[in-house]
This record gives sequence, structure tokens and C-alpha cells, in this order.
Amino acid sequence: MEDHWVVDVTDLQSVRFVCTACGAAVTIRTAAFKDLQARCPGCDVQWSIPGSLEEKALRAMMRSLHDLAAAAKTAPIRVCFDLTTEK
Repeated sequence: MEDHWVVDVTDLQSVRFVCTACGAAVTIRTAAFKDLQARCPGCDVQWSIPGSLEEKALRAMMRSLHDLAAAAKTAPIRVCFDLTTEK
């Protein structure tokens, strides 16, 4: 059995970053995003390397989510995400 949701980009207020080493999480509002935390607040494992491809992609993703939500007011299309989880 699966649960299925469709989420409009305007409904995305924040993104949660979860440490794969210890499970600690940091939630960052897309509108307030400035920098990705470099280290896990729980176990101090390095999360990102400044200037790395991953860090640049995460910055671009957070900026894009914010920009898409802002543009949705006048855009001719809606951007939505399909989320599915198995039960």
C-alpha cells in the first residue's frame, strides 16, 4: 500500500537536512536560506565542502524553490511535486 501526495511548490516552506550518520536534522526555511551548515550539529560529521558540486547544487535548489514559489503568483503553470511513500 502506498500513500501519495501532490505538493505545490508554494506549499514548500522549508527543507529538512538529515544526517545519515546520526539522524540529527536541521530544518531551513527556503526564504531564509543563506548557507548550508558545514557540519552536523549532532555528531560533527562534515555535511558539505564549500565550493563542491554538491554544495553548489544544494544552494541552487534552495534558491530555485524560493524563486519558483515567488513566481507562482503570475506564472502560467504550477510546479508540483509528487510524493509517494510505501506503507
